[in-house]
Amino acid sequence: QVLQEVTTTLPIYAIDVKYPMAPPEGNNNTFNRLAREQVDGVIAAFKKDLAASDIVTDVAYITNSLNIDYRIIRNLKGIISTRFSNGIYFAGAAHPNTFSSVLNFDLNTGQPITLAEVFKPDVDYLSRLSNCCKRVLQRRGVLDFPEGADPKPENYQNWNMGRYNLVITYDAYQVAPYALGPQECQVPLVFLRRHLADPRR
Repeated sequence: QVLQEVTTTLPIYAIDVKYPMAPPEGNNNTFNRLAREQVDGVIAAFKKDLAASDIVTDVAYITNSLNIDYRIIRNLKGIISTRFSNGIYFAGAAHPNTFSSVLNFDLNTGQPITLAEVFKPDVDYLSRLSNCCKRVLQRRGVLDFPEGADPKPENYQNWNMGRYNLVITYDAYQVAPYALGPQECQVPLVFLRRHLADPRR
């Protein structure tokens, strides 16, 4: 689905949003609702922040913008794993603010999937992911801020389930400077198999 909005009142802004929609049937409807809620939340925050900023722009051109796009990482065995790329720019800023968000959903159960649910209850999965990803990021030379990959829940909110791996996304500034952009770490499921709650997923 595509959602576009342009205002002609001050402050001037433009919104261009794309988000996934499954055929409206069964548990697909819950996925569709959550996907729309995901983007609606970002849109509402953008408008609130813009209204509070007192930014006044030239009416001849648009300088405040919100762009949302998405990528389906997996659509297999009833699992839909989506990563949203969000870009916000306010007039006068040096560059856009970019950040990721995700929606991992099980069409078989009609419920979103949390990272904790992927693993057995007694597994320290954050430490395992952190150790693996830090090694990968160090080899690439993009681990300027190691604390951004520490085994803390807030560092691993942006994860996706691929067919053969878990994909961890670190936003700009989280583990590396803005100039290097967001970083992605793919952890092969074969390395985690004995720790997974359901290795057949």
